Amino acid sequence: MASLHTSSPIDGRSYAGKSIWLSPFVEYNFTQIKSRHLTGNRANDALTHIGADAAPRTFNSKVVWVGPDERLLLSGELDAAHEHYARDATSGLIAIAMKGASVRRLVENETSAVDFTPGFASRLRFADLAVIIIVRATDDLLCLVERSAATWLFDWLENRAKLLDL
Repeated sequence: MASLHTSSPIDGRSYAGKSIWLSPFVEYNFTQIKSRHLTGNRANDALTHIGADAAPRTFNSKVVWVGPDERLLLSGELDAAHEHYARDATSGLIAIAMKGASVRRLVENETSAVDFTPGFASRLRFADLAVIIIVRATDDLLCLVERSAATWLFDWLENRAKLLDL
């Protein structure tokens, strides 16, 4: 599956505060898996068959649990047999890396819905946007946001970090 966009609207941007660092993250391609049209055990079987089974609100090096019937494969390649319920989401999602000792303070200032245990992942409201937060380490998060809102969110994060003196 080829991505429509090869660049990010926040390419070349970064922010380094006192104890926080923000930048685009481009290491992953995203393949969205939706199984809601499958009924009963067929949905779970399909997700398991392609290696996309994951515990609720978690991620591992390969799969992000987004909802009961939705997963994101990170750098995932699917064979043609599974493409009928998978789509390339790389062009529609932008990942913003948030790293440093003050990441928790920046995020908790806006939402309390994040569990900072490594391996946590969840879709939630953040800065009044629907995002997916992935906790890679206690001081290393990824924030996945729709391409159209990426510049706004990056600006918001940068301004919030400055306001909080992070």
